[in-house]
Amino acid sequence: MLVSSGCSKWKTNEDYLDYLASLVIQYQNKKGSVPESFGQAHAESGVTLPNRGDKNGRSLAYVGFQPDAFMFRSYGENNKDDFGLGDDFDIYYIAEKKVTRETLITYLKIKKDSEYWYVYGSMFQKGRN
Repeated sequence: MLVSSGCSKWKTNEDYLDYLASLVIQYQNKKGSVPESFGQAHAESGVTLPNRGDKNGRSLAYVGFQPDAFMFRSYGENNKDDFGLGDDFDIYYIAEKKVTRETLITYLKIKKDSEYWYVYGSMFQKGRN
C-alpha cells in the first residue's frame, strides 16, 4: 500500500495517528513486539508518508513500551510538549487495542519492570494522573 497523495485521506489528526498506529501494529504482528522507534515500523511498511510529523506536519513523538504498548504524542500548534495536555494530542495502544491515557498510565505503573513508571512517568507529570 503506497500513500503519497497528501493528508486529505484523513479527516482528523486522530485518524492520521491511528493510521500510523496501524503501521506499528503491523510491525508488532510480524516481529512479536512493538518497535523501539516509529522509523523501524515505517521502514518495514514500505509506505510513503506525506510528511514526518502529524497530519499537519507538526512535531510528533513515538514511544514504544516493550513488548506490546506504544503511544504517539502530537505537540500541536505550539510545537511544545505539554505533557499530553494543552494543544497536545495523544493516542495510546496496548496489545493492539486503543486505550485511554489512564489505562496506559496504570499499565506503566504495574508493569513487572519496576523502572517503567520511573523512566516514563515524567511524560505525564504535568497532567492529571
